[in-house]
Amino acid sequence: MREDQLDRILREPFIFETLHERAEAVRAEGSPVFNLSLGCPTGRPPEHVIRAFTDALRRLRTSAHRHSSVAGTPQLRRAVGDWYERRFTVHLDPQSEILPLSSSLDALHLVLSAFIEEGDTVLVPSPCPPTWLSAIALARGRAVALPLNPDGVIDLDSIEEDTLAAARVLLSSYPHDPTGSICELPQLRRLLALCRDRDILLVNDVRWSEFALVEGHLPPSIFELAGAREGALEISTPTCSHHLGGWGVAFLAGGAERIHRLRILASHRGPGPFLAAQEATLAALTGDDTFLGQQRTRLRRQQLRFREGLRGLGLDLPPSPGTIFLWGRIPPAFADDDLGFVTKVIERSGVVLAPGSAFGEAGRGFVRVSLSLDDAAFDACLMRLEETGAFQPA
Repeated sequence: MREDQLDRILREPFIFETLHERAEAVRAEGSPVFNLSLGCPTGRPPEHVIRAFTDALRRLRTSAHRHSSVAGTPQLRRAVGDWYERRFTVHLDPQSEILPLSSSLDALHLVLSAFIEEGDTVLVPSPCPPTWLSAIALARGRAVALPLNPDGVIDLDSIEEDTLAAARVLLSSYPHDPTGSICELPQLRRLLALCRDRDILLVNDVRWSEFALVEGHLPPSIFELAGAREGALEISTPTCSHHLGGWGVAFLAGGAERIHRLRILASHRGPGPFLAAQEATLAALTGDDTFLGQQRTRLRRQQLRFREGLRGLGLDLPPSPGTIFLWGRIPPAFADDDLGFVTKVIERSGVVLAPGSAFGEAGRGFVRVSLSLDDAAFDACLMRLEETGAFQPA
């Protein structure tokens, strides 16, 4: 394969690390910083989850700090199976069809290591998370962008025959990062059928499944469809909704043969997730849904308030049906220079936004805003943007 994809990502730090460095330079000058580029909630986890973590450290004593099995604890795998049953009415065998991992990105790296070889084509929606593009490059694969239709889902009718013939893996994510679009079961069914027909492994990421912001509507799992075990894997991070981005656990689900292969490969890479993190994740999965309902209510309220505040300052972002993100075009005065726009906003106000071009060529001229702050911080952020005229071109 051509080396330019890997060479390109190794020439400079990851975009969000660069943004962090610029924000820290602003902070060093004594100005406040508001980071709206983050890809996970930043609030405090529920108290019963924190207690489960600290109790595990005390109860397990020295064993809590040892390496854990790559298979994860049986109790945690059963809890994930129960969550799939409760949430999607899908039965998974906890022993053979579920594999805990430290993060959704860790899961993606594992899948690519197992199922692609150097030069293989991996199809991705465009835009897509920048970590996906890096993961494909690090696996020596070749990312090929697929356009989205007006509903924000992959436009299957536009994929060329040569592209399908060369593809080994197709990555999807709903609710979609960064646009927030949701894929309904009929659309997922078409996607799965296409992949099975072309012997393409479909990897569906549902890390934002619990952040549906349309009342009464929850995104589906690929395993609600017949034949999904034979043609797909799914990455889930249900604890993301409990603010466990830094110390939760992600899961791979799929047919027993693929999960067995992935478990063997994982055993050669190192141990499983930290045991205390597994205990906290177990507590999050087996607790009631009160905290989750509160988070959805908060996000709906914040999205409305923050969109109105940003619109008044010159940044008009459409509502998002899912995830914690807003996504839309930058002010017209900046044309398609989203990186220049984001850089200017950081330098003027200390507010960190994510440039759309980091999510692929289709994101050029766009920006992603994360609803990751509490109400007081959002109000202070809007005030800072207004005081500094951060969205003005001059």
